[in-house]
Amino acid sequence: MTTMSTFDVTDALLQQYAKTYPADLKRRPEEPPSDLHPQAATMFVKMAAHAVHHISEGSTDYEDYTIPVTGLVLANCLVACEEATSTPSFADPPKPDAWVRAAFMRQLMDELNREQAARVRHGIWRCWYDPQADQFLHRLTRRRRRSALVLLDNIAQPALLQNLLGHPLQDLSLDELYHALAGSPEMLYFLTRTDPTGWAKFESAGGVNAEELAALAGFLVFLSFAADTVGHSYWYEEPFLASLWSIYTQAYPQYDSISSDSLVEAVRRFSMAPSEAARYLIHPPFFRLHGKYLRNPCFLGAHNLLGGLLIIAIRKHERAWNNTLGSSLARAADTLASMLPQTGRLKVAARRNHQSGDVDLALYDVQSRELLICEVKTVFDKHRTDSLMHRFEEAKVNVSKAASQLRSSEQAIASGHLSMRQLFGIDELRPDRVHLALLTWLDPIDMTIGTPDEDILSLNFATFLWLAHASAGDVQMLATSIRELRNLWAVALTRPLDLDQPEVKANLEVQSGLLDARTSLATLPLSALSREIIESISTVDDVSLDGEAPAWISYLDDTRRALEQLARS
Repeated sequence: MTTMSTFDVTDALLQQYAKTYPADLKRRPEEPPSDLHPQAATMFVKMAAHAVHHISEGSTDYEDYTIPVTGLVLANCLVACEEATSTPSFADPPKPDAWVRAAFMRQLMDELNREQAARVRHGIWRCWYDPQADQFLHRLTRRRRRSALVLLDNIAQPALLQNLLGHPLQDLSLDELYHALAGSPEMLYFLTRTDPTGWAKFESAGGVNAEELAALAGFLVFLSFAADTVGHSYWYEEPFLASLWSIYTQAYPQYDSISSDSLVEAVRRFSMAPSEAARYLIHPPFFRLHGKYLRNPCFLGAHNLLGGLLIIAIRKHERAWNNTLGSSLARAADTLASMLPQTGRLKVAARRNHQSGDVDLALYDVQSRELLICEVKTVFDKHRTDSLMHRFEEAKVNVSKAASQLRSSEQAIASGHLSMRQLFGIDELRPDRVHLALLTWLDPIDMTIGTPDEDILSLNFATFLWLAHASAGDVQMLATSIRELRNLWAVALTRPLDLDQPEVKANLEVQSGLLDARTSLATLPLSALSREIIESISTVDDVSLDGEAPAWISYLDDTRRALEQLARS
């Protein structure tokens, strides 16, 4: 925690970054030495796989890194193998040679520097200096803290998947559940359901349909399992992939209709040369290299599997996407509207135009006379790194434009230019209160908290639908719970932060997935729905301790201040 003896040095760090950014933080793929080791590609992949394993296991040696970051590193390293003129070898190397190890670690540290710089530049970290201890502390701001609203995604996503599958998840075997999660229809539902004709045209352009995408996603999980079990090489040729596909369909006969030729063609379509992956900052399931397919160990953990495949399909068929689904995604508001609770008190409208703009989705509670206006963005973060988060926020979502559109609609209602009859076809006076919300497709990210637009609620489709049903059409209850949950944060711990400068000591706040002790949570003035929700989220009470209790960092004081301000408003 910060004390009176510490100093906020964030602005000084930002000045330093301004001098070096963007030139010193620009990504540069590795250039091959004249004597590049013939097994370099396999070495790079094995180093990436080693990192992915330790990141997934929560190893302290890799806690500064993420799988998407490692995937960017791997692509940049493999560019050297793609450009090398030496003859490659596909034998299994016992260990990486000196240049390969140095190149991988150089790229890894460069990517980490980009992440850390972005966290300061985008207001995720505030940096403090303690002169007595001669060390820095990087504290998490409200901008990207993991809140109870974000944690609710872990409950909301399975609930949405269960709804789409049409039967309880507990009825599935472990294999069936794992396959459903790997090839979940949720990722594609708001495309296939929203614009079936556009999706069919995009399938035709891409040469692969939704069933084949789901099959390929599950097959990629199977390949990883088979490699770990049998010890397959990371290199594949088409006949071997075809034989593995026949084994896979024995376990999942629902894909019998997909021939091995179709599967191999799908692998071709979704593979990328390292230089292409590095240029577009994409994680392909396979790298096309040296006439073979090199399996990417980062693909499974870098993104939702169908999302990862969809990213590649859009990248390779951008014109077809723009001419079909890319121009019709606003219709997702209709799909969301159809999934809301059907109650007498709740009126729902989708895609309504008015004199100064349009309303994507609106919910009006005739009992409380409260209105919720939503801007719907059917986009997702294809990079999942902090250094590239601005692409999602600014280019894909365009938060500032979305906020402006919401405020325009709010003003139109206040001025009488947009009535409840125009929105819902009912004769009602102006609502007593108007709430604004930004809904994004998949990512559990609160985009407006800690910004000038914080009064605008921000959550993803699954969490919105879950809360809408939990509030049974009570818009006041829905909006109140969202506001409370987004201001209640998981506890954190401090740990050493690697700045690649041994002489500089630094610590970092890192959040857990746990809320404060239940006795502490009970002191908060929360609504009944919020209190019910946090009962289903794990707290520090649920951690079994063998020794001394961790020195948890609590944000409850911030929560109390926020709740007091909400009560006044």
